[in-house]
Amino acid sequence: MLESSAIKRLKSAKNLLAFSGGLDSSALFFLLLKECINFDIAIVDYQVRESSKKEVAYAQSLAKTYKKHCFVLKAPKIESNFEAEARKIRYEFFYSLMFEKGYLNLVLAHQLNDRLEWLLMGLSRALGLKGLSGFEAITSREISKDENAKLIYLIRPLLNTSKDEINAFLDSSHIKHFLDESNLSDKYLRNIYRKNYATPLLNMAREQIKTSLNLLSKESRLLYKLPLVCKDKGLYYFKTKALHIDIVLLDSLLKTLGYQMSKDQRVLLQEALESKKDIILGARFIVASNDAFIYLAKTLDSKVTLPKKIKDLYRRKGIPPKIRPVLFSLYGKAWI
Repeated sequence: MLESSAIKRLKSAKNLLAFSGGLDSSALFFLLLKECINFDIAIVDYQVRESSKKEVAYAQSLAKTYKKHCFVLKAPKIESNFEAEARKIRYEFFYSLMFEKGYLNLVLAHQLNDRLEWLLMGLSRALGLKGLSGFEAITSREISKDENAKLIYLIRPLLNTSKDEINAFLDSSHIKHFLDESNLSDKYLRNIYRKNYATPLLNMAREQIKTSLNLLSKESRLLYKLPLVCKDKGLYYFKTKALHIDIVLLDSLLKTLGYQMSKDQRVLLQEALESKKDIILGARFIVASNDAFIYLAKTLDSKVTLPKKIKDLYRRKGIPPKIRPVLFSLYGKAWI
């Protein structure tokens, strides 16, 4: 049931499983055990459902039984936009653990149904091929803490396994798991897509849909393969291509750095690239371009004053204005 590429990577590293006590992560827990893969678990209690304390207790019980570390976070109250805020909270928790405890891989229980739901929802959000292709079995991310950076991997071993197959495994193995009642509520758009579209389609043509999703993913990787990205001391730059591809590539690169652009930011980014203007995203990243290159760097913590000779040199070389202080801060007079 697990992806062979994922198994190979998980066997040779320190792994953290994002656990909830639900159907998918419970199955993944025991499938990882079956493959003799070492891992620990982390769970978030959002304190909004009656069963959440039982789910945490179940996670702790499994950890004790199978000699795993179990990390628990009690989330603060979420006032609005629950799904987005909950996702932010749990990933910040997971990433902090990976940084502090030395985990290389974050193991996630996304499965085939999730992939189809993502594609269908993406169609209604006007996403292109890169967005529609959705999750990958193995994705790199760069996380940071106190100016220190660390490369990690998000591993999704169940991407080609359907929810029905997971259910069958749980039933045949008599594995305890919890049902999240929020997954039944039409309050969340994803549940509407799941109930009315994704599940019926998978029931009709599971293998064909799996093949199509894998082809989309493969073709997306080929089309939007990142060019040679030069990285040195926190500066990234690559040769510009067509505008649409530049935006997709920047989006991918930002995601590896742990930053997700909003729809409005993508529009502003397109306008900036079209007009060769610099843009700052979320007060965290500078994106700039000239006729040859796209530049990406983290914003500086303090103002940098450039000597006039250096400023003139950068201008003559066509270095975009907001990148100039970054270059001088990183390299001094040594760059160019």
